[in-house]
Amino acid sequence: MKGKLAEEYGLFSQGKPSWRQVDRWVKMVNLAQEFKEYQEEDKQRDQDAVDLRVSNCFEYFDELSKPKVKEAIDKDPQKRDEVFDWLWDEKFPSFKAVRSIPKIYDDPVALSHMRSDGKDAFERAEQAYLANDPSLVKDTRAAGAKIQHFGTWLNSFKLDDFRQLDKASLERLKGILADVTHMLEGLLAGQEGTEPTAPTKTND
Repeated sequence: MKGKLAEEYGLFSQGKPSWRQVDRWVKMVNLAQEFKEYQEEDKQRDQDAVDLRVSNCFEYFDELSKPKVKEAIDKDPQKRDEVFDWLWDEKFPSFKAVRSIPKIYDDPVALSHMRSDGKDAFERAEQAYLANDPSLVKDTRAAGAKIQHFGTWLNSFKLDDFRQLDKASLERLKGILADVTHMLEGLLAGQEGTEPTAPTKTND
């Protein structure tokens, strides 16, 4: 049957009808139907508005049907509904962003950002899980996200928050900031034509 459908709709691979392509489309249609039923029946949204949203983001259902993503939302019906809400609220900047759903649910901070209001919810969630991913500790591709995430977190601290830290934590933070400040001063001086000096590392 899938082979006949592939031939009928012109879905070929290496000159032959591709049942895999048909299988992919079937999964997308099934998820789109689940999305439609949820929005119309549970959320009481207008049918025409839902149909338009399905049409505009149909490719997103392809990513939602991928094994890792589907496994993450199939474990808990509430997660599936929440992801459908994110899709309705246009929180995913692209269909590729859908692939991050498992990482978002695995990181409490990222999930908190994703559940917040604002069109930049996904960007903040992405920064959080990139900064906290142990496999990306020294990955320069995530350096910017890590710095922004740390900066936002540190800027949120008040004097009373610092008072709650123990002496060892305060000493370590002071040493790290001193090293970074010294290094940045050297780099900036180098950009201005002055030879940068090497930072003095503190004991970690």
